[in-house]
Amino acid sequence: MKPGIDQLLMALATTLAARILPQLETQSYATGDARIAALLSVLLAQEADRAADTLARENREMRMLFLTASRLDLIPALRVRLAHDAATEEADLKLSTLSPAHDRYTETLMALQIAVETLEDDWARALNREIWQFLVASAERRMLVMPAM
Repeated sequence: MKPGIDQLLMALATTLAARILPQLETQSYATGDARIAALLSVLLAQEADRAADTLARENREMRMLFLTASRLDLIPALRVRLAHDAATEEADLKLSTLSPAHDRYTETLMALQIAVETLEDDWARALNREIWQFLVASAERRMLVMPAM
């Protein structure tokens, strides 16, 4: 069995916390540095485990929002941008592919939200609620669990 990046980072954190830290002087800078390195390893392990899934899921959800919004009564330039991004799909699941696409979609989502948040139409209010639901879910997916140190 090949260990995953998350497992390797957790092993590093465990080694730092269980084997290195006890050998250091309690009040030294090295102790603080080792604690920070252990904490960062744990947090990076969490992110490494879910990063591709989170980005792929959010990219897909934003494209679905864009497809719906591209059919609504918005300014033509925004509708074209929405339709284009809705039709785009990433070639692979590499973080180096998913992340720039996510950044681009996020910019489109911001443009969409700016366009609908001041409109009084029922469809605009409903779409704005959907955008906020997406943003809340996105933040929740990224929450990190802080370990006891």
